[in-house]
Amino acid sequence: MNDTITQLATVGPYDLRIYDVLEGEMETLLQVLAELALPMMPEYGIMPVGFWTEETAERLFQISSYSRLEDVQSNWDRFHADPRWQEGLARIRQDRVIVKKVETVLLRGLDSLPSAGSCEAATGGCL
Repeated sequence: MNDTITQLATVGPYDLRIYDVLEGEMETLLQVLAELALPMMPEYGIMPVGFWTEETAERLFQISSYSRLEDVQSNWDRFHADPRWQEGLARIRQDRVIVKKVETVLLRGLDSLPSAGSCEAATGGCL
């Protein structure tokens, strides 16, 4: 396998967070992310890779990368304990619940396959 592909494929670990958003609250969640969460995440070793939504549902998908698998939960615990996060979230939410549920899936890259962003450049196409 190409050395560049191998390097990209083994970066991580990652987590996929799936936010089930209450109807009508997606804009509030996006505000929380843009104004509050994104500026703070790198301080806690949380490196956002990207965000996606579904066309027909109130769900937001976030993938982030970390330097070590062992640190993922403690990074988030420290992030959520930060008074700036707690105060800013309370200010934006204004006592409303905006997310019903958050599901987290830990992901790791595979040495044997390229990551999604690298396969097209390396092979001229994916599958």
